[in-house]
Amino acid sequence: MSRLSPLLLLAAALAGCAAQPVSETPKTGPEAHLLPLMGGDAVNCGNFRRESMRAQAGLTPEEFKAATECATEAYRKGRPFYLYLGGTGIDSYVARGVAGSRNGADLYRFSYDSAPCGGPSQRGGCGPNFGLTRCEAPPAEGTFDVERLCRVVLKQVERPTPPVVRVPGGPPPCEFANLKLPNDYVVLASGAYSGRTLGFQIDQSGHEATQIDVLVNHPAKPVVLMLGAYEPTVWNISWAEGTRIAAVLASGYHRQVIAGLDKDTPTLISSYDNKNSCGYFYMAGDGLQLINPLSRRLFDQPVEMVYPSDGKGKAVVGAPPAKGTKVHASSANPPESYYDITAPIAGLPGLEDAEKKGLLRKATPADAEAWAEAVARNTPRRDVPPVAGEKPKPRVGLYNAYVVLKPFTFPSGLYGGHSATFFIPQGVARPSGNPGHSSVYDFNSFKCTGALCAR
Repeated sequence: MSRLSPLLLLAAALAGCAAQPVSETPKTGPEAHLLPLMGGDAVNCGNFRRESMRAQAGLTPEEFKAATECATEAYRKGRPFYLYLGGTGIDSYVARGVAGSRNGADLYRFSYDSAPCGGPSQRGGCGPNFGLTRCEAPPAEGTFDVERLCRVVLKQVERPTPPVVRVPGGPPPCEFANLKLPNDYVVLASGAYSGRTLGFQIDQSGHEATQIDVLVNHPAKPVVLMLGAYEPTVWNISWAEGTRIAAVLASGYHRQVIAGLDKDTPTLISSYDNKNSCGYFYMAGDGLQLINPLSRRLFDQPVEMVYPSDGKGKAVVGAPPAKGTKVHASSANPPESYYDITAPIAGLPGLEDAEKKGLLRKATPADAEAWAEAVARNTPRRDVPPVAGEKPKPRVGLYNAYVVLKPFTFPSGLYGGHSATFFIPQGVARPSGNPGHSSVYDFNSFKCTGALCAR
């Protein structure tokens, strides 16, 4: 006697049963194959849909408990039922689940693939695939475990974290500490080359710090944020009512800091400055090429959308919130907490502040003349005759010029039109820090450093 396939056995078992007619059977998906067999009155104990079946897409303990209790109750009452987990695989929709026939006749596991050939357009005639296999008989009492009886994986599987080999003195590892993401989430990104300037420093790079205010409005799913800027940046984060921020990665060339978040929100900062193993990126130019590979490495999926800063240090991630929407931010770590109060105020205001403190004074034409005379005295004369029409060497310009009086640190941001001229008298130490595009005339060495130096 030949053995019948599980599908034929199920069809035979259902023949003659008082199943209600299936009037609105879906044309696609697992139900298109299940309901004609089970009957239109089959109890739906859960069709759990995930965006990706390649990530941690299983059922949560709460979902699994509710689904198995529903299946047990339907089975005990002789009602047909089904439940399944489905989502996008590599290039098609796939699902796996459990179904029970009417009157508690049998329990089955099933699988579904919308395009087993890799997509209908790649290979004509390759339609959906649906498979059915009989499970072990459930116990007579108590809630039964559909995973064990049907040998199917439905619950979320905790992936073991590979051990991290730490080399003494090596770079920090590219990982979040004890990161546990929700079952379903989205990765969104924001940033720019820099934000709005602050007039302060947050590191010792000599670059003026910038700030970008990021408002996240995405209540549909928890959000993982990827933020990137080249310049040292304070990321001031807030979120609209109903939005949950699951984790934040901030990156850039110079120091990056995160403000406004709850202290228990997982964060990771990876920059050239801190030499993290993740490397660095920022949301400008070629920096966009780096974020998807890193997102897949850390979060198992690419970035869904990039929301650039508006050029004024503000960014909205997600949809602009409606008027009157309540916005949240934590006061535990405000942006001001990162300002380096030991560093001078940046740019020209820093020079004005140093003058008020007696560290500098405004230079005069006498200071420029003193430099020219000192250089002439200390420069060996060449044994050459004078040349008719030869113009005298230019004197030192006094645009934004100062004399250094006491130990002093150059403010950050002394570039272009914000550059200055500094005279350092004999016996006064050369200032520390980065002079930017400024010219520095040092009476201790009789040398000038800077692009615009004139002897």
